Amino acid sequence: MRQTTMAQDGTFRSAYCDRYGVSEESFTRHLFWRCLPASRRPLARLVLLISPNYFKVEWDAVNAMGLRESAAELRVNYARLRARNQKEGRRLKNLLGLRLSGRRLFAIQRALLESSSANA
Repeated sequence: MRQTTMAQDGTFRSAYCDRYGVSEESFTRHLFWRCLPASRRPLARLVLLISPNYFKVEWDAVNAMGLRESAAELRVNYARLRARNQKEGRRLKNLLGLRLSGRRLFAIQRALLESSSANA
């Protein structure tokens, strides 16, 4: 079975940066903010002022997702993040809604796949 890749050079990061005009250095934070529910962004900014490393696990996961070359790999990476959050009892993040939205992430992924297949 053929895996669909995200971009010509193969990574989700490259496809995302090309599509949205974001530098590779800004990728992690840009995607992180896009995957947070809009209603939770002000609270997330406040949390970052108090605890700058509060979202380190999420930033590391988003950074790793950027290296993925297929939709299947991206899904596996996201599943690992969810499992880690559940295992480590990150209930406060869930309670406050301060977590990445898989729905948003995969909508972005689908848009990238559709644009890359249209350009192929």
